[in-house]
Amino acid sequence: MQFPSIKKLSLGYSIEHEREILSLIFFSYFYILLFSLVVILLHTSDEELILISYRYHALILLGFVMLLLVRVRLFTLAKILILWVTPFLLLILPPLAGLYSDEFYFGRTARL
Repeated sequence: MQFPSIKKLSLGYSIEHEREILSLIFFSYFYILLFSLVVILLHTSDEELILISYRYHALILLGFVMLLLVRVRLFTLAKILILWVTPFLLLILPPLAGLYSDEFYFGRTARL
């Protein structure tokens, strides 16, 4: 079995000239791998999946979309997606869905 070369995984970009693009590509691979493992762990647990747990599926899809955007040379759009969609799905969506009712993400006024 022969493993794919680093040149195929980097979509033809080289480290000498396009470090930023290459890091975006491998960051997309990292997203796909990391959140695939999280999804596998979620599906192997005995608990029922709630609707908010499907955000990890969206993050895997985000990795594929970023790879597609890099392929069609829309690097700025890929960066915008990674900077806006990821924090929304990981940090802002769970409190909005009511998963953290005892924690105060958005602050609360203290009563004296």
